[in-house]
Amino acid sequence: LTHAKSFGGPRAVLSALSASPHLTLSPTPSHTATACSATRATLPTAPAPLRDAPAGEEGRHYLVENAEARDALALLPLAHAFAAHAPGPAPSSHALLAVFRAAITEGALYVARAAGGQDEAEVVAYLLLGRNTPRTVAIRNVFVARAHRRRGLAQAVVCAVTRACLGATPVPVSAAAGGVRVEVRAPEWGTKDVVCLLVA
Repeated sequence: LTHAKSFGGPRAVLSALSASPHLTLSPTPSHTATACSATRATLPTAPAPLRDAPAGEEGRHYLVENAEARDALALLPLAHAFAAHAPGPAPSSHALLAVFRAAITEGALYVARAAGGQDEAEVVAYLLLGRNTPRTVAIRNVFVARAHRRRGLAQAVVCAVTRACLGATPVPVSAAAGGVRVEVRAPEWGTKDVVCLLVA
């Protein structure tokens, strides 16, 4: 009911739902989210540092870049892990590959690769853009592999891609324990005025 005003208010929406035999209203919401957005005016001037790496992984660095064709298959385990926590049925590998390949062609899929560890050059995170309009683009999915979480990597990827989409200069993200090198381009759609985010 977030956009209920567009349809005549919450009462009108509830009336329409109760009158339709094909639509149902769940007594408890299955998913809630708060929408927000970024513009060039709202971008931070200084990067947020990465959190310290666990003991033994102090030299860990990451590279955030546009995904390449070779990454589509490597992203499947991450995408399936992401889908396991999303509402609704999980998409098939075939459907995911089609989405990834189209997004790679459009420059709308980004990856973070690990560097300086056992999993050198392994894709450990991804960000997928969608809902392209003349002025806006939305971040559809962001996911980080479990072994690379709690270090600020998702924040670094979102920041890098958001800046690229808005046509802003990249800001390197670093910390004493490692850092993130950013080599991202805006999607083939071009730069936008607004990047829409979805925060659960």
